[in-house]
Amino acid sequence: YHAVYAFWSMLDFLEITFFVLGGYFALILIYDRKIPIYLRIFLALVVAVPFVLTITGNSTFEFNQSVCESAENGFLTQYRLYSEVLVLMLILFCLFKVGRSKKQNKRALIAIMLSLFLFLGTFSLTSYLASLTYYYEFLFYGLLALPVFFIVLVYSITNLQLFRVQSF
Repeated sequence: YHAVYAFWSMLDFLEITFFVLGGYFALILIYDRKIPIYLRIFLALVVAVPFVLTITGNSTFEFNQSVCESAENGFLTQYRLYSEVLVLMLILFCLFKVGRSKKQNKRALIAIMLSLFLFLGTFSLTSYLASLTYYYEFLFYGLLALPVFFIVLVYSITNLQLFRVQSF
């Protein structure tokens, strides 16, 4: 039970970090690896709050061994949902910025942004529904958008030449 409790206490932090890395990926594609410092600091601060709560042991309060479930920190659960919405808005901002740009690989960037938004949006929605209904099997449905994201990513890399990848 201690291993389950230890892993459970890190889930919110890992989920927020996963979303922030997705937003950072979108920013890298838009800003050509020259992301403004204020955006980097902002994303680091978004991750810092759950990191501190997790390290100090305040991400979960107790563990019910009879049902193998942990009582989560309500603030951290709400913070996770709001930070996910914030990252999704950041991806939409990047999508609109690509739409107005005159980049050569505009189609590939739009495809990547839309698939990233679809994947993270589905993941966020199922996470919200799971925390609202306590029916955690909803989280499995968030993974259904993952193959779409990978297919669009591979298509953008190979056919639309988003990244300069060369084979031997």
